[in-house]
Amino acid sequence: MSHQHIEIELQFHCTPEALFQQLSDHVQFGKIVGANIQRIVDSKSTNRNGLGAVRRITIAPGLSFDETITRFDAPDLMEYRITRGSPVKEHWGRLAFKPHAHGCVLFYTIDFSAKLPGTGWLLKPLIEGPIRRGLTRLQATLQGK
Repeated sequence: MSHQHIEIELQFHCTPEALFQQLSDHVQFGKIVGANIQRIVDSKSTNRNGLGAVRRITIAPGLSFDETITRFDAPDLMEYRITRGSPVKEHWGRLAFKPHAHGCVLFYTIDFSAKLPGTGWLLKPLIEGPIRRGLTRLQATLQGK
């Protein structure tokens, strides 16, 4: 199977605005998921992390890829695409924030295909694992556990 799909749905005890602010800040998001992420191009909008911003994720020395923010509708939605240097193609990420009685629900979706046929199943847990673990830790922190 070449096309891969990841869905993460988690409830957080904070407002959509507060969660959006944490997860749309590229450096902060890197800390949450345990990755070296730096914003390398500021958005031309009022939020430097917004539409058109580019973040670089460094996996190892000399090995990095770039993600470009393609939609930024605070505090409801952020979308991005990998635009340079990844073993995946047709990558699309989407974070949707919905109000809930006890805070908000995050719907995080990632779709991609592997550049090397037949390796998508291997890449999927490498992409999903750190994100899911980081968000679960954040969820526990916000719940006071």
